[in-house]
Formats: sequence, structure tokens, C-alpha cells
Amino acid sequence: MDSPFIVINISKNRYRKIYLSDILYCKAERAYSIIKTVTKEFLLSHPLKNLEYLLNYNGFVRVNRSYIVNIEKCIELKTGNNPQIIMNNDEVIKPSRDNVSELKSLFLLEQIA
Repeated sequence: MDSPFIVINISKNRYRKIYLSDILYCKAERAYSIIKTVTKEFLLSHPLKNLEYLLNYNGFVRVNRSYIVNIEKCIELKTGNNPQIIMNNDEVIKPSRDNVSELKSLFLLEQIA
């Protein structure tokens, strides 16, 4: 059986299947969204809220107004006064303070799975 995926429209007559396991994060860019995968970035003409609905999957979490991250691709979580998420491609994402405790719980649960 195939891994879970979403299908996005990448041009007028082209659609692409993106496996959820390949997605690092999704980022809001005004009325657009960017899906960052291991190898590429895809620009979508949809707000992040639409992607959040599509990614209704336990491995993804909204960390602030602009980012949804794949928790499996997070390699480090720094809590405290300046919280940070370090992704496996070494990018740093700053979560909102309200989400840090949820992120910590999800991050710690990953070691059990």
C-alpha cells in the first residue's frame, strides 16, 4: 500500500503527488503557501489554512501563524525564553510560546513510536 500523500496543482494542467513523509514544513506567504519537501519547494495559491485541513494527519502540527511542521522531521526542540525548532535540514523555526508545551509533548512522544 502507498504511503499517505496529498495532490497539489503545480500548473494549469499538471498535478503532483507529494508524500507526507517527504514534507518538512508548510509556510504561509501572504495568500500563498509554500510546501518545503526534502528536495523541492512548491508554491501554492492557497492559504495555509487549506493545507492545514489537507494535512489532517497526526504527524503535522501548526507551530505559529506561518508554519505547519512535520514533527518527524524535527531533530531538536529548544524551550525557554527563545523557543526554537531545528528541522533535519538545519532550518530554524520559531514556535509561538502558546504551542511550546504541545510541541514538547509531541516531540517526546516521537521517541516511543
